[in-house]
Amino acid sequence: MDMKDKLLELSQDVEARYDARAGERQDVQEKIAEAKAKGLDVQDEHVRERLERLQIDPETKEPILLPPEDGEKGFVAAPVDPNVLERILGLNDLISVRFLEQGWIASRAVGRIHISDGLGFGTGFMISPRLLLTNNHVLEDKNIAARSFVEFDYQLGIGSHRPLSQEFDLVPEEFFLTDKGLDFTLVAVQPVNQKDVEVTTYGWLPLSGDENKVIAGEMLNIIQHPGGERKQLALRENRLEDILEEYLHYRTDTAPGSSGAPVFNDQWEVVALHHAGVPKRDEEGNLLTLDNHIWDDSMPITELAWKANEGVRISRIINFIRNAELSEGEAALWAEAQDGEQPEIDLVSQPAIAPVRSVGLQSATAAPPAADVSDVPEALAAPMAELAEFDGRPYYELEKDEADRQEYYGSLAPPPATAEPAFDLTTADGWRITVAMQQAAGGQNGGTVPTYDQLHELLTSTHANQPSYSPSQEVYPWVDLHEDGMLRSIYSGKVYDPAQFLEADFAIERRRERQLEAFRARESILTEAAVAGFEALLEAQLPYNCEHVVPQSWFSHNEPMRGDLHHLFACESGCNSFRSNIPYYDFEDFGEATRSECGKRDGNRFEPDAGKGAISRAVFYFLVRYPGLVEDLENEFEKERLPFLLAWHNRYPVTVYERHRNMAIFAKQGNRNPFIDFPEWANHIDFVRGLG
Repeated sequence: MDMKDKLLELSQDVEARYDARAGERQDVQEKIAEAKAKGLDVQDEHVRERLERLQIDPETKEPILLPPEDGEKGFVAAPVDPNVLERILGLNDLISVRFLEQGWIASRAVGRIHISDGLGFGTGFMISPRLLLTNNHVLEDKNIAARSFVEFDYQLGIGSHRPLSQEFDLVPEEFFLTDKGLDFTLVAVQPVNQKDVEVTTYGWLPLSGDENKVIAGEMLNIIQHPGGERKQLALRENRLEDILEEYLHYRTDTAPGSSGAPVFNDQWEVVALHHAGVPKRDEEGNLLTLDNHIWDDSMPITELAWKANEGVRISRIINFIRNAELSEGEAALWAEAQDGEQPEIDLVSQPAIAPVRSVGLQSATAAPPAADVSDVPEALAAPMAELAEFDGRPYYELEKDEADRQEYYGSLAPPPATAEPAFDLTTADGWRITVAMQQAAGGQNGGTVPTYDQLHELLTSTHANQPSYSPSQEVYPWVDLHEDGMLRSIYSGKVYDPAQFLEADFAIERRRERQLEAFRARESILTEAAVAGFEALLEAQLPYNCEHVVPQSWFSHNEPMRGDLHHLFACESGCNSFRSNIPYYDFEDFGEATRSECGKRDGNRFEPDAGKGAISRAVFYFLVRYPGLVEDLENEFEKERLPFLLAWHNRYPVTVYERHRNMAIFAKQGNRNPFIDFPEWANHIDFVRGLG
């Protein structure tokens, strides 16, 4: 059963519980409305227990005076937020700055779970120095857990910079306890990963078995990796609607990848383990999508709309664990979760984020400090050394580039005169008809523009060196650098230190190798097709921070297309996954398209947020260099989409960065992108011929 089926099955049970509690929920809403009007009923047992836990006297509603500690004189008031009562009722959203600091500390312990063999993502969080809590439907048995891992710091930092995330294997042989009924799994995490980072760096969330951590009507907070995306926070928009014996019902913005996320009260105590939702339906009972259309099981689960969510009460999970039969080693690990203490975390120095300079904070030609190559894995030594040479190498040499261009294209035609195209470019058919008319009248643009066939022959015959796909070796160290020595994501435009990408991709490569080794070890019969299929699965699960603007699936992951540098660009893995293999599109009205920092996406249409000019010229190169590999199909590249690529090309002129790329790739591969060298040619080439 795949993750979608598991979630749908769970949602049926949750929906039944939710519907059965309609009357009780209505009573709760009436009590909340009354409390807002008159104040909290301090005679209510649950309210009194909640106030006492907050160290507020139920009678006076004032902070309880505590006995003096060493060095203090007299009684002191408990450090309670003065707005806490009004916040419980939703009357006041003012909160102490301490709330943010505590939330940031809590977020450190939350990680993204990569479920074995590319089965999907979940969320989990550390509850002790070694134990991680998530859902049973995320990690349902030891075998799956043994092939899974948790990733911390997969998030955006200050200024939209991305920390270098850290991955830790799960070790169920040391501790593994699960229960399908309460939908939880508790599993051990390796103490130190392959980069010598300790998992305790990220702290943990102490759990409490007390039942008075929250009352109906309070706001909840959830830290999560929705759909496997970067860590996000649903903050104080999640009202607790109902308390059941084993579950909490609340409204919040969550997605399937949020399974296993911690649900917090305003004091950042974990009150529930998020596990499933109540789907939204129309009057006929049909499941609905986010845009209120009918959902069916051919659609991804991320398109399904939810009207409420359910979390498993932490107190019930703790009771289950306390009554479980644990081995001596397991009992020792569980004991570490019982002291209720959170480790000290330095708010200033954590997390350790490699400095990344933003655009505009330095001169255009300033170089980053030389990369430290004294202590790096052997596989990274060469690219790190190449990075260290940045300051001593000319970035772009105009005179040399002009000489190279003239020699490269000398046999075809002289450089054309710059002129606006005098024909209709708004439709692919109109484009082709006009180009054909020009050719019949004596050549394209007066004979100064080479034909499609001439360019194809030139790009193919000069493609002497065909590097295999290896972005760490071929893309990041020199080819894709900008003038400031930094990388910029082709889709989001965000700035990254190239050393970060090198280290991240190196870690991904090691992870792929271990997964492949485990696959080979457990399979008795291996065919080339089976290995190739598993490798493709690993690549989808663990993508490099590099994007093929023409997706690999369109050319069956074959070389030389896969390693052709002209269509490879730095791109953080999150944007890589967000785009997937969806064809480009230019939205006139974004409407209900899904937005992210990477661009907009709707069905089989994707519009990047940045890089449109470079993208269009890379696609044009591919269509001329490899005719017939991209199909004129809806799920690949329909010819009707070519005109807006041409519009991007004309709207976003060639930059020095692209000219640098072209020079660097020419030195490595032997061929050039003619639409960078002579942008005018793109208006006169019949790119439809490149479609199969």
